[in-house]
Amino acid sequence: PRPVSFARMWFTERERDELGGEDPVNVTIGWAAKEAAYKALNRGESFRPQELHVSRFSNSVWNVDWRGVRCEAHISLQSDHVVAVAIADQPATVLKSAEREMIYVC
Repeated sequence: PRPVSFARMWFTERERDELGGEDPVNVTIGWAAKEAAYKALNRGESFRPQELHVSRFSNSVWNVDWRGVRCEAHISLQSDHVVAVAIADQPATVLKSAEREMIYVC
């Protein structure tokens, strides 16, 4: 469980309503959806979580809107982990770090 301040920092009031208030499982799912979408869509921009807007499409699919681009985040629960895979209609983004090359394919 995350503190209430976490949900308020990451989500707009409308998103928190969609997530069922501050339900810890739904907050974690929404957080994972935003993280996956950001990693799939960003081109080096700073991460500002409230700029990405999540909404539930179904139990396992969440829509994420960021700067006019919609992305689907497919969610699955594995034991006590949330797995989010973002699918966007755009070319692959390649980000490099000092430790390794990370490739996000959309």
